Amino acid sequence: MPTISRSAVVPYTTEEIYDLVNDVASYPEFIPWCKRCEIISTSEHSTRARMTFAKSGVEKSLVTENTHERGKSIDLRLVDGPFRHLRGHWRFYDLGDGNSKVTLEMDFEFSNRLVAYAFGKFFTQLSGRLVDAFVQRAQEIYGKRHG
Repeated sequence: MPTISRSAVVPYTTEEIYDLVNDVASYPEFIPWCKRCEIISTSEHSTRARMTFAKSGVEKSLVTENTHERGKSIDLRLVDGPFRHLRGHWRFYDLGDGNSKVTLEMDFEFSNRLVAYAFGKFFTQLSGRLVDAFVQRAQEIYGKRHG
């Protein structure tokens, strides 16, 4: 089962980075290959969303349930999609002086070998680029800063 682990120290507060990660509806604007995102339901501490990814003419959707604590964490779990298992954990650590550390850990297993063959490399690439995509988004939204 593939596991992705990425982290970055950024010159943004935990709340700023958290807000970007939690703004699922904006993902098509900056997440590689994210074509659509539909918020199914939302509450104070959770969001259920359907995300559609497309690459090379092939499109797949997945539904996740995200539970979150502002400025601290976002945990996602698969509700429906081409996986047997998908789980992710975002963590946000305050380093002081407006700096923070963001970490993402994901593990997943596709529902069958054909899906794994078709999407394995693509999803591994996408997962590996997520932290970088959010850092770049922070620069666009909040401006470039130096920590």
